[in-house]
Amino acid sequence: MNNKIKSLFFISLLSISQVLQASFCGCVPKNYQDYRVYVAPQIARLKFTIDKLAAYRGVFKGGSFGVEYKPFCSFYSGAFLEWMMGDCSSSMKMSRYIHDIDGQVRFGYNFPMWNYYKLTFTPFFGLGFIEAIHHIRPDGVLPSEKFRYYNYYLPFGCIAEFRLTKHFGFGVMIEKKKCINQRLKTPYIEGIKFALDQNSGYLLEVPFYIRAGNKVKFEMSIIPYLKREVDGRLHAKLPDNATLTLPRQEYKYWGMRLGFGALF
Repeated sequence: MNNKIKSLFFISLLSISQVLQASFCGCVPKNYQDYRVYVAPQIARLKFTIDKLAAYRGVFKGGSFGVEYKPFCSFYSGAFLEWMMGDCSSSMKMSRYIHDIDGQVRFGYNFPMWNYYKLTFTPFFGLGFIEAIHHIRPDGVLPSEKFRYYNYYLPFGCIAEFRLTKHFGFGVMIEKKKCINQRLKTPYIEGIKFALDQNSGYLLEVPFYIRAGNKVKFEMSIIPYLKREVDGRLHAKLPDNATLTLPRQEYKYWGMRLGFGALF
């Protein structure tokens, strides 16, 4: 008798799982587009802080480009590139020009959460690379210098997308960045490596979009975002065996993107 009950219980669970799979993943919405391509000019306010020494502020301009493969109830992937550039200055009349390039690839899974496809949830992970070039302008104390910061990191995050109607929706994207390798290259000092214990970063985006079309949908979006990146303290061993420590640096961007894309 117990074996029969166990068999019936197992068959019931199997039936329920098949029904749920057919409900969520077997009924792909009509005209659901798997691919998305976009380009987005952007503008942001940067606050750049050197630990307990100086705070720089400035308006930065740039753009971003992205390609996503996001099929319904299946594996997700994407590739993204972003660049920002501009001048910033401090209250002590010091200034620098910063050029920031950030590229990454992502992999995850696209889950339907409510009413087939009106709400989807996509957790992801990936690999990223940041290059930040600092041109420090000369003043009464410091000469002109050029620093190149390199940062390899692992992004972890999730995307939630709400399709309110056929043509309008919004979403939330949260990403945490975990540094795995950082370097600094400068013609003035060699051998500098980052201390990884203080490095972190995150990105928060809240896109609002309008879409039009049938087989191919054209998209226009407005994307406010907040991004924070941190370079940990730098430690170097000089040729004469002396050591050098440079301070922690923090970047905070408050920005807006205007995106133009297509889904097919």
